[in-house]
Amino acid sequence: ADDGASCWVRVAQGWNGHGFGFMAIPRIGQEVIISYLNGDIDRPIVTGCVYNGLNRPPLDLPAQKTRTTFKTKTHKGKGFNELRFEDAKGGEEVFIHAQKDMNAHILNDETHNIGHNRTHHIKYDAHLRIDNEYRVLAGNDISLSTGQKLHIKADDAVLTQSGNEIHLRSGTKVVIDAGSELTLQAAGHFLKIDAGGISSSDAINLGSGAPGSGSGWGGKLPDILDKLAPINVAQAEKMVTAPSEKICLSCLIEAASTGSVMVMRGE
Repeated sequence: ADDGASCWVRVAQGWNGHGFGFMAIPRIGQEVIISYLNGDIDRPIVTGCVYNGLNRPPLDLPAQKTRTTFKTKTHKGKGFNELRFEDAKGGEEVFIHAQKDMNAHILNDETHNIGHNRTHHIKYDAHLRIDNEYRVLAGNDISLSTGQKLHIKADDAVLTQSGNEIHLRSGTKVVIDAGSELTLQAAGHFLKIDAGGISSSDAINLGSGAPGSGSGWGGKLPDILDKLAPINVAQAEKMVTAPSEKICLSCLIEAASTGSVMVMRGE
């Protein structure tokens, strides 16, 4: 046991109940405020934390005075998690930084209403699994681009409809494979291939005519994700442990007897 250590001290939280509430445990090096329940020195309680000359705020003040942040520090590491609010007029923002993983568990609906653009940049894989129906509606174009293969599969039917043109183009070959029937139909004529043979609605003019042409692919690539505001990692790394000092027992007794609040720096 550490003879110089104090007893376990409860920490006041902003909101709590049985199995729920807010929880933030002071870290080594933080400066805390100690109060005493009913002035009893045997009943200390941590009622707050304060910044000082060694432990600086995670904001550049007064330049960032319009920001409100809840920023943690990786235990025995240099990273951090952060939830930040910017309230400067015209630059309002809610910013979230996850040092590693970010998980959300939603038991019912999730709704997003975005007034302008939405941009995602995923540097590895993206997987989407939907147990029921999936719908997409775009008021303008939809572009799909892949560096390798594009696979589409439907257990029942693939139904494609265009008001003007459908253009299939391949640099090498196009294969249309139907198990029982294939029909080409245009301008009141048709050509059908089935188990009975090849049927045409009219005579076929061999060695004449000219091929039609399509519009070709004109899709667009996604926009590049805008750079987020620079993350000040250096400030999180400057957290310095306060110098170790012996606890003044007489000061504790005097504070308890007068009902005063005492500020203690963590050791």
